[in-house]
Amino acid sequence: MRLLLIILAITAAIYAPVINLGFVSDDNGLILHPTAGIAGQTVASIFTSDLWHFQESQSGYYRPFMMLSLMLDHLLFGEWAGGYHLHSLLWHLGAIFMLGQLLGRLFGPVRAAVAAAVYAWHPLVSETVCFISARNDSMALALGLGAVHLAVPLSASKTDCGWPPPWQPPPCCQKKTAWSCWACCH
Repeated sequence: MRLLLIILAITAAIYAPVINLGFVSDDNGLILHPTAGIAGQTVASIFTSDLWHFQESQSGYYRPFMMLSLMLDHLLFGEWAGGYHLHSLLWHLGAIFMLGQLLGRLFGPVRAAVAAAVYAWHPLVSETVCFISARNDSMALALGLGAVHLAVPLSASKTDCGWPPPWQPPPCCQKKTAWSCWACCH
């Protein structure tokens, strides 16, 4: 647990400057769009509309929980981008914590810390912290690993783990962060 806490502290220090980024890329459309940004959304519209509903064509993306988190950010932080980035960083730290906890139960604290650090500091994952609009990746991983953590018996060990059947991994491969969900425990 101590190694995991050190990794979390280092990760928080590494990503702390994101509070100064402002809104970047797709954040502008989702948050600041004059008619369809988060300020113009209702809970009902979040659950019934396409993520990019204000564009000419529909994207097919449905992210109600991420949009609810943006609504919460808007209530708490208004248009201060730093607060939104801080919230994204907290989801990233939550994903790292859940990964470290789950792997720690299965493979021991040192191996879990190494895996958590690789995930925490990998350049491909930085988008989920730096782009508010990519927060859904960290949210999905944190909540998914939390569910697996609750489902795995406390007495589970690495001998209880195996690879899933070949038809299960393809759906997981749709996000770059889902690689960590491949190991399934019985």
